[in-house]
Amino acid sequence: KRLEPEAAENSLPVAVKAQVTHLQPHSNGIYIFDGNHGILVDLPHSNQEYEDLRVGSIVKVSGRATPGGFLPTIDADKIQIIDWAPLPESRKLHLYELSRPSSNIDANWVSIQGRITDIGVPPNSDYIVVNLEHFGLSSKVLLPYSEEALKQISKMLFHRVFTSAVAETVFNQNRQMTGRRFLANSIDDLEINNVGEEWLNMDIRPIEALMRANANYQKAMHTRGTVTYCSEDRLFVRGDKASLKVITAGDSDLQPGDYVDLLGFIWPQPISPAFRARDVTVLEKKPAPKPRRIDLNDPINPNWNYELVEIDATLIEFGESFGISRFSNNPSDETLPTERYSLLCSSGNRIFEARLPIGAELTKNLQPGAELKLVGISNLVPNREHHWQNFTESLWLEVRPGDGLTILKAAPWWTTTRLLWMFGTVLTIAGLFFIWIILLRKHVSRQTLIIGEQIERESILSERQRIARELHDTLEQGLAGMALHLNNCSRKFKTSPDQSLALLQQSAGMLRFCREESRNSILELRGGILEKMDLADAIQQRVESLSSECSAEFTFRIIGNRRRLNPSVDRHLLRVATEAMTNSAHHANASKIEVELNYSEESTDLRVSDDGIGFEVDRLQKSERFGLQGMRERANRLEAELDIMSTVGHGTVISLSVPNRT
Repeated sequence: KRLEPEAAENSLPVAVKAQVTHLQPHSNGIYIFDGNHGILVDLPHSNQEYEDLRVGSIVKVSGRATPGGFLPTIDADKIQIIDWAPLPESRKLHLYELSRPSSNIDANWVSIQGRITDIGVPPNSDYIVVNLEHFGLSSKVLLPYSEEALKQISKMLFHRVFTSAVAETVFNQNRQMTGRRFLANSIDDLEINNVGEEWLNMDIRPIEALMRANANYQKAMHTRGTVTYCSEDRLFVRGDKASLKVITAGDSDLQPGDYVDLLGFIWPQPISPAFRARDVTVLEKKPAPKPRRIDLNDPINPNWNYELVEIDATLIEFGESFGISRFSNNPSDETLPTERYSLLCSSGNRIFEARLPIGAELTKNLQPGAELKLVGISNLVPNREHHWQNFTESLWLEVRPGDGLTILKAAPWWTTTRLLWMFGTVLTIAGLFFIWIILLRKHVSRQTLIIGEQIERESILSERQRIARELHDTLEQGLAGMALHLNNCSRKFKTSPDQSLALLQQSAGMLRFCREESRNSILELRGGILEKMDLADAIQQRVESLSSECSAEFTFRIIGNRRRLNPSVDRHLLRVATEAMTNSAHHANASKIEVELNYSEESTDLRVSDDGIGFEVDRLQKSERFGLQGMRERANRLEAELDIMSTVGHGTVISLSVPNRT
């Protein structure tokens, strides 16, 4: 055992004679002891020839040394059974040796003593685990499991016992000691040792006086109280000023309201002591005590610990555990089953956990937000930051079966969860709507751009067609007529000079008309005046321009409410007004020229009059008819009525009436 792990890995040959002290159930190992030291021996893989091995067998082992997990062990090649003898007297193990990682303790045959405080059988285990406590230190003793052994050991609960066992070290993967346990061979290895303990004629201490100055918690004592809650191995009793948690030796027929005498030992706890009762005697039957109603807005009272209380609370959440009940520093709480529901509740300005009874089912009405009345045992949780004085920071409640949980008011439909879901849904819909709006705006922008481009192309095409039509109807026809007149003039120039002169004069008139039409078309192409102002302002501008070119007095009057007309109507009206005013200013020798624009409900009327020399409409020469002909053509396009009245020496009146449907 003193070999270093590196040396033990060399498989050094080993031969030893010793006595078997323990057989590991359902495993391939035994512990042997040579009178001074013990060691673990791994049996050969085929152990049928070792069926006669039993505790006390004297054997000769030959094999090889192996490192083991904590100290070297022996990997046996052969085991020879030589004899059998009773096990020797075990060496008493001192308290300070329990935590020493010494090779003189591991696998040795030793004896320990202590009071049995707990018994359990782990799932799928071949051992009964017995907890021994001696002067505040705990040790675990493992016994081979049998129903008879379990019955016998249960009768020893809370007794002081002496046992001989093999010391086994618990270690981690780094070969470090983490604990120690002891392997006993049978129930017969445990002997009750109550020497020095007097179980009769002891003083009765009230619950609130337990663990006060000079109290010896290693000695048995009596205390009394009224049972407030009981289960299979635990009960809670209420004294005059404090309450007590009691661990019992087993099942009992106790009921809430029983006034009992408890015989046992104090069990120190962080907030207030608990009690391990060897005997429980019913002294009197009383009605079940009423729970103490507490308000968690008040400071936590240490006397609430282990008290039967009633609390009004609001349910926050439910689940298997919320961890509050695991911070009580109470070893017995570690044995509480976890396969049950817990409620996270709020009351006043505190949040606490309420653990439901085992097997309790959650009802449909038990939802977050429900208002509850809870009845159960209060367990205070210490504040770990204050080590010099006992402070409590919270509590958890062990709900009483039956009437321990009452729903005072069902949870409102608008719970926090539903509000969060609704808020999330609204946000999602709003987000999707926002995304849809963005996509729609992009789509509308694209469509608007496409439509704008189409309108622009159609407008350009329409304007080109209009200009082409006007050039065809005015300029081209005028130039064609002028060319025809000039050809006739050239043919008659020698034979008929007078006719040639007349043709030249007509051609000159036609040329002036074409020039004016060309000028107006060019102005419109550069950005017509009607794009900057309405018809009335455009006529007013032309009036001001012509008044500066002649001596005539111009008067312009607007009747009715101005309104925008169709662009083509405005354009033709402006052309007619310009042509009429230009003729009056340049050819009529007028002193007054009046222009009137009348917006009526049925039509838009234009009237231009002067007091000039006038003319005979039917006797105008062809060279003088081009302006009037252009007016008539524009009136025809507008389906309007054009009236030209003129008398020689009495002036001229030109009227144009455009229906509003145009």
